[in-house]
Amino acid sequence: MAEKFAATNFERQKEALRLSLRMMAMASVGGDAADLYLEYIAKHHDRHHLNIEPELYDLWLEALIETVRECDPEFDATVEQTWRSVLRSGIDYMISHY
Repeated sequence: MAEKFAATNFERQKEALRLSLRMMAMASVGGDAADLYLEYIAKHHDRHHLNIEPELYDLWLEALIETVRECDPEFDATVEQTWRSVLRSGIDYMISHY
């Protein structure tokens, strides 16, 4: 999996992650801009471009949840479930367009 990040600019990647989390949150409640963003990202990550395999999204989600658990002093089961719920629809969309 390290090869997928070989040429990654991690400062740019952090900004992309922030934007992606915002857009996934917006998409979970409906929004044209968020939907267009997810469509773009899904195509960029599909088997014909970055080839991010579907099973990697669950690993990403678990790593993100673990990070929230470590960094958020108010983390509890409700916070975890909210993160999972909001991100699941975006992840499912990405997988469906693989």
